[in-house]
Amino acid sequence: MSDDNNTPAPEAAPEAAPAPVDPGPAPETPFSGGTPAPEAAPAPEAAPAPEAAPAPTGWYESLPDDWREQMAGGDEAKLNELKRVSDPQTLIKRFFDAQETIRKGLNKGGPPQDEQLLADWRKENGVPETPDAYTFEGLELSDLEKQDLAPILELFHESNIPTERAGEIIDGYFKIQNQDVERRTAQDRVDSTEAARIMEQNWGGDYETNKNLITGMLQTELPADIFDAFMGARLANGTAVMNEPGVLAALANIARVVNPTAAIMPSSHNPVQTLQARRTELEAMMGTDDWFKNEGLQKEYRQIVDAQEQLNARQTAT
Repeated sequence: MSDDNNTPAPEAAPEAAPAPVDPGPAPETPFSGGTPAPEAAPAPEAAPAPEAAPAPTGWYESLPDDWREQMAGGDEAKLNELKRVSDPQTLIKRFFDAQETIRKGLNKGGPPQDEQLLADWRKENGVPETPDAYTFEGLELSDLEKQDLAPILELFHESNIPTERAGEIIDGYFKIQNQDVERRTAQDRVDSTEAARIMEQNWGGDYETNKNLITGMLQTELPADIFDAFMGARLANGTAVMNEPGVLAALANIARVVNPTAAIMPSSHNPVQTLQARRTELEAMMGTDDWFKNEGLQKEYRQIVDAQEQLNARQTAT
């Protein structure tokens, strides 16, 4: 048996290891595995900005000087229109503006074909119901002018032209007419002066006599309304009849044939007897100094002889 007192005592337990020092929270990393991210590399220095390049030259500046002529292709009207454009950019802008205008116009739509819808459309767009319903502010038309304008107003109505636009057209029409009248009046004055100059040169001292002969013959032979119309008539070239020297010369000759005594004895009731009496009186003066010195008497005698011969010829013809 063993002696309890000789049993060795158990070894003392080793001392506890000191608790580890808390290193604090682990650094945050973007990775779940715990591997720390590498430090970011420093940003490189910014490169200096390049110098600004010169602005490019406009494409139209390289076009030839005769670009308008080339585009017109020999068309004079197109060339004249292109000459109104300062540069190609303006031409292009005008093109697109025109296209936009056309598109807007097409989108509005024209008048409908249905009669009832057309009546409503005309009312909405300022077109009267009938051609004679057109009214023009500040413009008074005579009955004759209304008759002359009737075909035009019918055309306006068929074309669905609004009253306002129709008024502008009619106003322009009358302005053109007035200009024509003014030009014609001015030309009549010029023609009348020139005709008088020529006839005074051709007729000499008989100028006033022949004028009176022409007027007297026309008043006697023509009805009153025809006389007025004839005095205001015009030739095909627009010259007034009474301003044409050739017509005046012919009328004077006709007047002397129609009434050969008018220039000599305009107020005589019996021109045949009066002519013969005056002829006898003048023949008695022949051979005297007064006769040879007085050219007026000699001319009068010749006129009487011519007038008697014309009267005799007419009586023989009848």
